[in-house]
Amino acid sequence: MLLVLEDRKLIGIISERDFSRKANMPDKPLQDLLVKEIMTSKVVYVNPDYTTEDCKALVTEMRSRHLPALETDQIVGIISIGDSVKDAISDRKFVIDQLERYIYETR
Repeated sequence: MLLVLEDRKLIGIISERDFSRKANMPDKPLQDLLVKEIMTSKVVYVNPDYTTEDCKALVTEMRSRHLPALETDQIVGIISIGDSVKDAISDRKFVIDQLERYIYETR
């Protein structure tokens, strides 16, 4: 995944999917392709106030693997689908640990 910036502002993103689908132009050699020809210019992004649940829902809805995080038009991070999975596992592990503690302490 590649973020495309112009004057420090996010203007696009190139994913593996973009590259594999759009970089096979029969009339143009790969080395002559311009970034703007294969990038996705409508970038879905989040800001630091989004919850992890918001991010998971957005990744699922948009079928995206990465979400840039912007604060006042500046990139402050990138959330990957792997980050979302780790968060979900951590949440469930915490609940399981709490339930096990409750069960074993009440016996």
